[in-house]
Formats: sequence, C-alpha cells, structure tokens
Amino acid sequence: MTARLLLSPLLLVFLANLAPARAPAPVYKEPAQAKDGDLARSIQGIWEAQTATMAKAQRVSRVRISGTTWTYLRTTGGVEQEGPKYEILLDTKQPPAAIDLKRAGMERTLLKGIVKVEGNSLTIVYVRGSQASAVRPASFEPVAATDARPTYRMIFHRVK
Repeated sequence: MTARLLLSPLLLVFLANLAPARAPAPVYKEPAQAKDGDLARSIQGIWEAQTATMAKAQRVSRVRISGTTWTYLRTTGGVEQEGPKYEILLDTKQPPAAIDLKRAGMERTLLKGIVKVEGNSLTIVYVRGSQASAVRPASFEPVAATDARPTYRMIFHRVK
C-alpha cells in the first residue's frame, strides 16, 4: 500500500507533463515597413470610384489595374467595355508614393500624382502632366478651388 501512495503522486506529475502546454500570450509586433513591390501588388484588381473630383472629363466609374496597365471600364447597355489604357509608373522610394500614367506609345506623361492604398481603398491625387508647370501634389488633402494649378482626387473601393 505504501508503494501505491508513493506512486500516485508520481503518476499525477507524469500525466500533468503529458497535457498540452498553454500557448504563450501573443506579443504585439510593429508592422513591417512596406517594400517597393508591395504597393504594385496592392493596387492590382478592379476598383470602383467612390468620389472623383475631376475636370469636365468623363466621370470615372471603374478601372482595372493589371500589371502596369490602367484600363478605364465603362458599362454600355449593361455590358462592361474597356476604355482608354495607360501605362502605370510607380516610384515608392519616398513617401508619398508617386504615380504617373502615360498613354501607350506616348512619351508624354498625362497624369502626375501620388497614390496610397489603405485596406480596400485606393486614393490618387494628381495634376495633369501635360501642363508644362505640372508639379506633383505633396498631400492627399483636398486643394482649394482657387488654386491656380487644378488638382484632382479620386478615391476608389476595391471590387475584386
């Protein structure tokens, strides 16, 4: 009987060591800094305009970004069709990231801007690059209408 009394606590210790250990409490880690390719990957997809402040040009409803191509999409008679296509040039070396759009086969930049992606939201603030004095915007904040250099802002929501 004495042997049983001595073995019982040893058996309990042995069985307790077989039980799964508790997982350590999660430790907060700072998010990793964005790498150059992250923005290029995060803008891929189909985006629908939520707000767009533009000149008299066509109202933007949807765009598809695939690789380095920006394609306007328009729906006519219930059928989605491709509109103009542009080449995308990104520069993420300094914040905010710069974006330029060029028409395929043209040397001249048509749009000079800045771009950011926050979750499923894509924001682009730009000036027309065809203006000789076009200076890339430095902020995502709206620009006053009295500004001599018109600045436009488009905010898109990811469709897919």
